[in-house]
Amino acid sequence: MLTLPGGTAAYTVHGGECGGDFGMQGAYEAVCNWIREHGHETQGPPYEVYLFEQGNTDDTADYRTEVAWLIR
Repeated sequence: MLTLPGGTAAYTVHGGECGGDFGMQGAYEAVCNWIREHGHETQGPPYEVYLFEQGNTDDTADYRTEVAWLIR
């Protein structure tokens, strides 16, 4: 969990390319599963924060994207 100005969020960090056949799907599934397993509900839409992306490196394996969803 992460506390933000808008509230508390469940989040994970995805490593690697965002696109492709599965892309970020696993990260979203992990966050959704955690929310459900801990008895929370989502609040608003999810969001992505690009921590390390194109422009920082030529190697897509180095990409890091935070997937977060405010919870209640």
